Amino acid sequence: MADTVTITMGALNIAADPHPQGIYRRLFEAAADLPVRLWGSDWAKITAPIDRETSPPSFYGRVLVWTEIDREGKWLNQVEDREATPHEKRNILIPEDLDPNFRSFNFVFLEHRHLLVVEFQNELGEHFGAQRAEKLFTRLFVKEEPEKDEPVVEVTVVPAAEALDRIFAMPKLRRLEINLVRPNPDSLDEFEERILQKLIDQGAKEQTVTLKKRAGVQKLTPDEETRTLAQIAARNGSVSGEGKNEDGKSIFESTKDHPKIVKAEVVGTSSIATFFAKVQSFL
Repeated sequence: MADTVTITMGALNIAADPHPQGIYRRLFEAAADLPVRLWGSDWAKITAPIDRETSPPSFYGRVLVWTEIDREGKWLNQVEDREATPHEKRNILIPEDLDPNFRSFNFVFLEHRHLLVVEFQNELGEHFGAQRAEKLFTRLFVKEEPEKDEPVVEVTVVPAAEALDRIFAMPKLRRLEINLVRPNPDSLDEFEERILQKLIDQGAKEQTVTLKKRAGVQKLTPDEETRTLAQIAARNGSVSGEGKNEDGKSIFESTKDHPKIVKAEVVGTSSIATFFAKVQSFL
């Protein structure tokens, strides 16, 4: 009996402001084929977006990851356990357009929700992961000082539903930090619109709210407004909490540490079909 093949998926919230019709596709088209150094000798890029026949509109592509070989760096002669000589290195022949350790991960972007669903583990068991996905798309889309005609873009890993619960459930919550970046201005409720407008009016792109427990009380007790602000920041920024458990041991929780993960068993021979079918799990 063949082993079960599974893939795992996560999501990023990509918020652009302003976001005229077609802005997200233009962002992805401009970022296609731009190499980004992720970690160590590993690099990544995305392919150009391809439309899907869906309603509402969406498009898909791939994240391509590879290892960049430093041809001028130190090489090991494994037979003699020493550094290779310049003469030996001249005999190394690798075509300029070929790179080793290639990995590929699918993505789908849902334009109406500005939601990017990414494969975190492909059918070969190779891993990409939430932190690396956030790093790649942040480096592709986020600019410290955008040009006058460019949108302000923010990238946030979509957290698991229980990520905030873990923070608010701390027996002795001593410190709560809410980092809110400007949310996408569409589909906001009244409270979110008010928060966004305050940031815009003050020329701010983000806001950090920190609550620290005062002496004489056992723990912080966030009110309804603070909890609502935290819910917005979990999708547009981050929320973290520090405190102690019942045994007095220090604990730390952050929405960044608990991304939403969906696992799917590959049916048939096509993992891309399984991936597309599971995208709805993030809506």
